[in-house]
Amino acid sequence: MTRKNIQTNVCHSSGAWQDDDEPLLRRAALAAVHADSPDAVTRVGARKDESSDFMISLYLCDSQEMTALNEQYRGLSTDTNVLSFWDKEAQRAWQENKQGVFHLGDVVLADEVVRREAQDYGFARDIYACRLTIHGVLHLLGYDHKETMDARLMTEKETHAVRAIARNDALVA
Repeated sequence: MTRKNIQTNVCHSSGAWQDDDEPLLRRAALAAVHADSPDAVTRVGARKDESSDFMISLYLCDSQEMTALNEQYRGLSTDTNVLSFWDKEAQRAWQENKQGVFHLGDVVLADEVVRREAQDYGFARDIYACRLTIHGVLHLLGYDHKETMDARLMTEKETHAVRAIARNDALVA
């Protein structure tokens, strides 16, 4: 398999997110994709031997904006820590002509929720934000946690990716 170039686009609307969050969250997104290699790109529609680049967008927002997104897309009038959105139109277009960047989708994180949950669970905020980024990217790659076996597999992939970041693997640097 040809190693894929994973691009990440990070933007934020909340002043609470810091510039030094971006490189770590980029590494988390990359770690999630590589934790699933070589299956990741195959599951979302690209063949393992294709050398196209991939893109994941990370959007960092506040609790109010996350609540609005959660209500709009899931019908839930509450905030949440992370949401993932597949870019189905971009993926369909890419699958038709196999050119350009394959956009996996968007991962959205809410700062206040990340901070609150990190404190509740006894984690450092930046490590917890990485874990949630990985979680969101795994959803883009087709993982879910509704069934027990799926949840175990997803947790295993998350743990593998977090450990890669902690080891400072060159693969995710």
